[in-house]
Amino acid sequence: MQIASEILRHPEDKTQMSLIFACRTENDLLMRSTLDEWAEKYSDKFRVHYILSDSWPADWKYSTGFVNKALFEEHLYPAAGDVHNLMCGPPVMLERGCVP
Repeated sequence: MQIASEILRHPEDKTQMSLIFACRTENDLLMRSTLDEWAEKYSDKFRVHYILSDSWPADWKYSTGFVNKALFEEHLYPAAGDVHNLMCGPPVMLERGCVP
């Protein structure tokens, strides 16, 4: 959040960010209103996609289940020399969903 906030407050910074936010339930999505606001206000620089593993509302428009390679390929920027992916989460998520 701190990195994204700093990038977004500098209009001259052209860094583009894509966040996949995985939680068990919708109530676990911390700072969701801020992330949604950033995605709307800075749509050329910031995008967010949510995934819930345990329960979700009937009208949920994002992903369900667990993070995986297909989800990353669909929602993150393609691999390139100037693309960096940062991972944060419990060891099981990193081991099963984030490390090839």
